[in-house]
Amino acid sequence: MLVILFFFIGLLLGFITKKHQKIIQLSEKSSSYIVYLLVFLLGISVGYDKEIMSNLSKLGLTAFSIAIASVLGSVIITMLVEKLFFKDTIN
Repeated sequence: MLVILFFFIGLLLGFITKKHQKIIQLSEKSSSYIVYLLVFLLGISVGYDKEIMSNLSKLGLTAFSIAIASVLGSVIITMLVEKLFFKDTIN
């Protein structure tokens, strides 16, 4: 619930400040660094968990398969959406 609340607060602030270019640039730059920080903290959390680390060889192949399927699915859906809804804007 808290995640959804923060999303809508950010959505509202983005709508209010959309004409301020400096705020948009700061938001774009800082969001990338925040994602890097979250991935780093996730790595620390996974590395600290003994159960995950002991089963990493088993989990690795499954995680890799899920990641590849997710990327391929996203690419395919994006291509379909572009062809169906953005016919006029694609070069």
